[in-house]
Amino acid sequence: MRKSGVAEKYVRVVQDMYERSRTVVKCAVGQTEEFKVEVGLHQGSALSHFLFAIVMDQLSEEVRQESPWTMMFADDIVICSESREQVEENLERWRFALERRGMKVSHSKTEYMCVNEREGSGTVRLQGEEVKKLQEFKYLGSTVQSNGECGKEVKKRVQAGWNGWRKVLGVLCDRKISARIKGKVYRTVVKPAMLYGLETVSLRKRQESELEVAELKMLRFSLRVTRLDRIRNEYIKGTAHVGRLGDKVREARLRWFGHVQRRERKSRKKKKKKKKKKKKFIRVLESERMPEEWRRSVLVLIFKNKGDMQSCSNYRGIKLMSHTMKLWERVVEARLRKVVEICEQQYGFMPRKSTTDAIFALRILMEKYMDGQRELHCLFVDLEKAYDRVPREELWYCMRNSGVAEKYVRVVQDMYERSRTVVRCAVGQTEEFKVEVGLHQGSALSPFLFAIVMDQLSEEVRQESPWTMMFADDIVICSESREQVEENLERWRFALERRGMKVSHSKTEYMCVNEREGSGTVRLQGEEVKKLQEFKYLGSTVQSNGECGKEVKKQVQAGWNGWRKVSGVLCDRKISERIKGKVYRTVVRPAMLYGLETVSLRKRQESELEVAELKMLRWSAYGKVGLRRFFGLCPAESRRQRLGHQVLACVPQPQAWLQGGAPNPFALGDPTRSTRPLTTWLLGSFGYSNPSTTIRWRFKEGISKAPKQLSANTVYGGGGELLVSTGDIVGRWKEYFEDLLNPSDTPSIEEPEAEDSEVDSFITQAEVTEVVQQLLGGKAPGVDEIRPEYLKSLDVVGLSWLTRLCNIAWQSGTVPLDWATGVVVPLFKKGDRRVCSNYRGITPLSLPGKVYSRVLERRVRPLVEPWIQEEQCSFRPSRGTLDQLYTLHRVLEGSWEFAQPVHMCFVDLEKAFDRVPRGILWDVLWEYGVRGPLLRAVRSL
Repeated sequence: MRKSGVAEKYVRVVQDMYERSRTVVKCAVGQTEEFKVEVGLHQGSALSHFLFAIVMDQLSEEVRQESPWTMMFADDIVICSESREQVEENLERWRFALERRGMKVSHSKTEYMCVNEREGSGTVRLQGEEVKKLQEFKYLGSTVQSNGECGKEVKKRVQAGWNGWRKVLGVLCDRKISARIKGKVYRTVVKPAMLYGLETVSLRKRQESELEVAELKMLRFSLRVTRLDRIRNEYIKGTAHVGRLGDKVREARLRWFGHVQRRERKSRKKKKKKKKKKKKFIRVLESERMPEEWRRSVLVLIFKNKGDMQSCSNYRGIKLMSHTMKLWERVVEARLRKVVEICEQQYGFMPRKSTTDAIFALRILMEKYMDGQRELHCLFVDLEKAYDRVPREELWYCMRNSGVAEKYVRVVQDMYERSRTVVRCAVGQTEEFKVEVGLHQGSALSPFLFAIVMDQLSEEVRQESPWTMMFADDIVICSESREQVEENLERWRFALERRGMKVSHSKTEYMCVNEREGSGTVRLQGEEVKKLQEFKYLGSTVQSNGECGKEVKKQVQAGWNGWRKVSGVLCDRKISERIKGKVYRTVVRPAMLYGLETVSLRKRQESELEVAELKMLRWSAYGKVGLRRFFGLCPAESRRQRLGHQVLACVPQPQAWLQGGAPNPFALGDPTRSTRPLTTWLLGSFGYSNPSTTIRWRFKEGISKAPKQLSANTVYGGGGELLVSTGDIVGRWKEYFEDLLNPSDTPSIEEPEAEDSEVDSFITQAEVTEVVQQLLGGKAPGVDEIRPEYLKSLDVVGLSWLTRLCNIAWQSGTVPLDWATGVVVPLFKKGDRRVCSNYRGITPLSLPGKVYSRVLERRVRPLVEPWIQEEQCSFRPSRGTLDQLYTLHRVLEGSWEFAQPVHMCFVDLEKAFDRVPRGILWDVLWEYGVRGPLLRAVRSL
């Protein structure tokens, strides 16, 4: 904590939390005696998870690599490497770094997996012992297979969905509950269990079909619909307000795409407050020098959705640049447009021109020649990597030749001088390199600069519109004869290539309108240009026979795709027709009508569009109303009852706690005294005079249920003998947890001298109120028997008492004994129930103590969060298991895509939370800036 820069006050507070901490073990046959706990963190504390992340960040500082080669989620560590020897060496370094500071790597639970394995790759050893080798591993709840498949994971997700469905079967199959309420329950309980982690894998059609079939079975069972009822699947999903499962997976996958890889690594230094930077572009214009930060960029690869994904040429590179630089480019572009005049043949990125203008001009020309029964030869020319091949010297020449002032030429030159970039791909990021040719793809100024270059290069070869049309680098050359269009193509090739540009032979295509027999084809440098009967020009399909039937069908399909995206809004009964009409006109209709204003539609084609639109409108306005009547569902309001509200409504409010001269349980002369007087006072306000009666009190609707049997009635002793008597079993549980929580091999750490910083502000009532409101009901109480329902019922007076108690502990650096005393409850994990090591100990702590811990966590986190590295994703804002799963699956896919083996070692720590040396914890907090009263308060817990 000290190494993380945590103030000494906070280190001492945390120390007091753990000093004099005692616990008892509650097992199936009884409860043990109290014993001290001198090592480890409290499992069940609100602060422990963040403290553990701080410790792991410090212990792994010298051995961890960048993500994805090292990933951590609390104590779950993944080490990846391209060679077995390297991953074995890294594992040994991790073992040494952890064990010399008191942690221990579990030899039995550490496992190894090789992706895209080659013969004779061997296995990994840890201290001479062979690490278990697997073909699949369950990482953070998601099954990872070495062969890159995800079939087993899909089957497990389907099974998890059915398990969740059975848990709420009483609600989903109740005839009195409306379909809308059933849909909410399904989306809350069943669907998350079925879709967990699937956005991080690449699903095939067959696997999507498995999920769809399982979901439809659940919905049909819930709505009591059979196949004999002849109800379509879309109607069933619309009734329950459930969208297509495959679309949900793809939407979630897009949200997570690149989420981990796009994060920038944060500095280890303490973040200083950033000064407000004034964008004084006048200084940049006068000096003709822009900041060095603007020259750096990140090149992101985007697949063109055609060709082989393993071929680099099928990707388009988009540069992510500084937004401040983009704003500067907008200013320069606005000034250049006032000076430079671009030819009328250029339609791309020009004012009052768009793709529709170019499509309309081409279609009108084709219709004229179809009417006159004459041939029209069209060549669609494509340039190879147009933006990336523009010579810089040619750019400066074209700008000067277009009348751009020399000052602005030098300003643009400065934008491209010393420009550097890195390439970000699925498996990592390259080193930085120079960029000396081409324009920035992703820049705000590049489209206009490219238009200037194309205007100058085509000056001698272009014809009037519509015989020559350009949309950026998409060029259309038209002529009445094949020989003329072939000659024009050769002139264009020569004009472009002698200035550094290059015509793509493979992507340049030819189409003849109203073709006669024996018209032949066009050649480019002796090679035959591909001849087509239809071509997709700027998103609109152009056919050589002048028809537009295929284009109409494609636009109808595009309209349905847009409608499905917003079907949740269009089919919602609560939304008015006026709002639905706005959504339809904004999303669906533009997608369906794109480019059709340039087409001469026939009656039949207009009818197709009308029919499709009417179907969408009928489904949006009528579908759900008819279905609700068909199923005879009751109104939703008849079943809206919050769980346990009958009991909570009868609980008296604590308005009179301070009336009648009642003693103040918070007036503690000694802050170490027990808080059990507070327990008595709270229970008395709820109508109970004896605190023990609260154990037998159960809410009618199941807020608090009798605890299940957590441990076996018989256990094995330390020597392997079976213990059957109550005294022996209780003694064995005490012996096991006492040895676990007080290991003898803990290294001694010299604590640095305390450096008291300025006294922090007192804990405010607003902090306490916000934490209390976020408490979850139904949680187990600590030794003081205070339940979360009691604290959540406190009014302003009661919350002020709780705030005062927290401030007494904050000032003195000592917490009440009940806050430092826990009850260890063994929770079975897997294996033999009679073996104590197969149980995880969870410690229910005092709820007021948890409130105090949560307040401290909110104060410590802003100090330490900037220091924690990106490899750690556990219990951190905007991070979770999906981040790690996504990164791991990208490594797997990259391994199979590039045929490169990847060796993975899944490292597990033995009793990680219970073995954290507290001396190391205080030292780390102090280094991170947690000092003074805050450190003392953390130590007090």
